[in-house]
Amino acid sequence: MPLDCSKLNEETLKIQIKAEFFKDKKFLYSEGEIDFMLSYKHPNTILPILWGEAKRGNSGDLDKAFTQLLLTIGKHRFYTHHTPPYLCAFDAFRMEFIAFDDVITSFFYQSGINFSITPSNHNTEGFKHALDKFKAMCKSHKFVFDFKTQSQECKEFIENNLNSSHLLNKIQIDKNNFFTIYQRWFEAVKPTIDIDWEVAKTKGILDADYYLADLLSDGDKTIIEKLQTILSSSYYKLKRGVNELGKIDFMEVGFTDGQQAHKEFWMIYKRPPKVEFQAFILERRDLLVPSDVRERKGAFFTPRIWVEKSQEYLAKALGQDYQEDYIIWDCAGGTGNLLNGLTNKANCFLSTLDSNDVAIVKELAAANKLNLLENHVFQFDFLNDNFEKAPKSLQEILKDKEKLKKLIIYINPPYAEAGNKAKMSGTGEHKSKVARNNKTHETYKDLLGSGSNELFAQFFMRIYMELNGCIMASFSKLKYLNSSNFKKFREVFKAKFLEGFMVPADTFDNVKGQFPIGFLVWDTATPPLKPTNALNLEVFDSLGEFLGYKNIHSCNKVLFLADYLQKFQPKKRDTIFGYLDPGRNSFQHQNLVHISVIDKSQQSHVKYFPIIATTILLVSVFFSIRHCIKATWQNDRDQFYAPYDDAFQDDSEFKNNCLIFMLFHTQNRITTTQGTNHFIPFSETEVNAKERYSSHALLDFLKGGIKEKGDSLFLNAKKENKPLEFSQSASRVFDVGREIYRYYHTQDSTNPHYNANASLYDIKEFFQGRNAQGKLNLPAKAKDEHYKQLYANLQDALKDLAKEIQPKVYEYGFLRE
Repeated sequence: MPLDCSKLNEETLKIQIKAEFFKDKKFLYSEGEIDFMLSYKHPNTILPILWGEAKRGNSGDLDKAFTQLLLTIGKHRFYTHHTPPYLCAFDAFRMEFIAFDDVITSFFYQSGINFSITPSNHNTEGFKHALDKFKAMCKSHKFVFDFKTQSQECKEFIENNLNSSHLLNKIQIDKNNFFTIYQRWFEAVKPTIDIDWEVAKTKGILDADYYLADLLSDGDKTIIEKLQTILSSSYYKLKRGVNELGKIDFMEVGFTDGQQAHKEFWMIYKRPPKVEFQAFILERRDLLVPSDVRERKGAFFTPRIWVEKSQEYLAKALGQDYQEDYIIWDCAGGTGNLLNGLTNKANCFLSTLDSNDVAIVKELAAANKLNLLENHVFQFDFLNDNFEKAPKSLQEILKDKEKLKKLIIYINPPYAEAGNKAKMSGTGEHKSKVARNNKTHETYKDLLGSGSNELFAQFFMRIYMELNGCIMASFSKLKYLNSSNFKKFREVFKAKFLEGFMVPADTFDNVKGQFPIGFLVWDTATPPLKPTNALNLEVFDSLGEFLGYKNIHSCNKVLFLADYLQKFQPKKRDTIFGYLDPGRNSFQHQNLVHISVIDKSQQSHVKYFPIIATTILLVSVFFSIRHCIKATWQNDRDQFYAPYDDAFQDDSEFKNNCLIFMLFHTQNRITTTQGTNHFIPFSETEVNAKERYSSHALLDFLKGGIKEKGDSLFLNAKKENKPLEFSQSASRVFDVGREIYRYYHTQDSTNPHYNANASLYDIKEFFQGRNAQGKLNLPAKAKDEHYKQLYANLQDALKDLAKEIQPKVYEYGFLRE
């Protein structure tokens, strides 16, 4: 570059970069939420050419700049509109480009990335997680140019890839932009199609199919005639079946505006897509289908990496020649991607609920994109239809017990459930007719128990009961292996486990949450010789790297921890000074477990446990074993169990450490705003409180001031009368906790928010405040730097104490290894 940019501020640097590298006068330069934007005025629209992030000086790491740019795009959902062909990041010494392709697009559908965070704050855990994702997914796709040695090469790259002369023609639709173009079509064209979309949706008619009809048309010619919805110049033709003359009967659907919006829209884009992109677009029809429809129909794309891995495991379980030896039926086939990689088309069948998916799969098969015979692809509602609707060659197998042993049901079934927790927590209602309005549910609901709410469980039960003898190889959540809701299911389902692995759920499109998805192969013909209490699965990360092994326990005859706790519900209700919300029984619901002053049992699906004279240490143990181990995607479905025996009750140090852990944990939500605080662990003298406390109950307990016949709040089962003793780690938590209380009590007593009876939760609110939604701010939001340091010290000490408690959790059997 002719000028030394190393000392320029960011704004001047951007102007210099524009003048030096983007001289085309047709480029429009602007800035806004995105730092550096170039666009071009195409007929009827403004098209983005480049989005970038600038950093002054020598940033040393433009990966952070790219991550900031992607978080900004995701935060404002810019990826749902026109997107540029390239993104860039630059500082005073280098410029880097990355194509806005399917790799970048997939970044915005990673459920583990928090797009609500501030993109420019590189120190948050959310940013660091997004940075790791970017490096794993995108770093190898970058084009890097050093200004000192590669300035000319950079200009040539821009000339070849970003010159406005390349943008004068209609925009070509390809596999990377077909989804974002659909978003624009959805806004511009869909409202002008003369159809009642709510009624259409109930009949399985989706806007996605009208978009595909547009996309795969060339004037009056429809490229793929098998589609149920096709475009005929000025109107759509919707296939309604065969009429009495044996001809296909069509319904015509026109436009409400004389097709003006439709014509204007397709003046910008070139259709149809090139032949090499058509199969991909059809295969990924699922991206265009609303999430509620996908959940019900199972129209979810299985990532190619896991398709290949599942087929490796089929070979491990059944032998390398399994494709020759077995018939394979995907009875929840969608657009058929699970069968990609299989080579013996004569031995493969695919069925799906959606007639348009059937048409697409047949088209892919005809184009040799899928190894399937045309008559082996059929529309079939697995939860409702009789097997007589299957092709005759498949029926012969289904009716023969010996032939069934050579049938593989190979599926990634729908996972919608009637009891959607997010909806129920707000309304108490179930998703209407999602998982209950079908024949399989009615037939097997008593055998499924609470598991009947899950569509995948209904698939499993019908397979097991009516196709007994087959091999079942399925992707699914793992809750059917160990959840309390699936006890009845496990009493019926006695198949023999052959092979399996588990992967992060967020590697599947549009799946949210940090939990495992498993692929397990079962032999339904051969029950195991003895009950299987644990299955051993291999574990892979999002890139397919082997992480180790994971045992999934199925302890049907062992009490779950939450049920064990309820055995100790006190018969005599002494004065109640607090409650434990025991949550639900797996790591998945870890954040529900807390203590508070108020009983919210009426607002919850669980029964709150009262903290009275004889329950404090039991509650402490329950609370601590639930929180001392971090929840991860791998342990998300692990269940907590009743202990092996009563040995933990004699482990005083363990119980006392649990008490300290509970008192200073973030899920201790005891607050004076809800009632008297009985949980103050330090005397007025120790922390220089400005007045006497309303309750000394915890102080008396910690000092051992409980007499055998006393009527004290914290009398424990052993009626111990000596001061509690703690390990070194617990003592450190106690000491650093004392410093927080002591610092709080140095505050001005005239402050209306000061309260001598303050709990730890109250102290946090005092320093951290609440946001506009009324939620407690994070410690980083506190303005008092000394408090922030004291709180950080407490968190460090709690982590050390957690490590000390963790081995006891397994030793006493609360978790099974």
